[in-house]
Amino acid sequence: MAPFGTLALKLSTVWSPIRIVSHIEGTKITPTLVEKRTKELKISQFDKVNTFLMYDMDVQAINKKLQECKAEMLLSNPCFEIWLLLHAKSQKTAISSDVLIKELKKCSSIWKNYAKSVFTDTQKAFLNKNTAVAVARAKELNDLNNPSTGIYKLIEILKGDTL
Repeated sequence: MAPFGTLALKLSTVWSPIRIVSHIEGTKITPTLVEKRTKELKISQFDKVNTFLMYDMDVQAINKKLQECKAEMLLSNPCFEIWLLLHAKSQKTAISSDVLIKELKKCSSIWKNYAKSVFTDTQKAFLNKNTAVAVARAKELNDLNNPSTGIYKLIEILKGDTL
């Protein structure tokens, strides 16, 4: 699978409490790049920028690079679609990316025609409606193991539950 790699930055300032800036970095991710992107967003010394790395763990070459970066890891193992599946059902046994996408497509008719990174309005509504159950299911999994996802951490931060 192609690497899913996003550097998301949450900027908190007096004027704008939360702003998310996404950069698709893919395999180019390095500690220097993360630091550069973080500094680019600071307008003043008082700005707080929280940096998040959202990556699929099914690309081994990236995993070592990610360990060297200073950021909150929102890693999905084997891939992002585990987060989507957790909105519909629990998944506690290891699964490959290909099988996971097949499982997603058959778990609910709304995912039948799923295309990576493209969501219909119906799919978005389903995700919004089932976010709380997906967060609960994700928390039951062990970080970095297959299956797991750290995406719930960002959801909690945005809701104001942490950080």
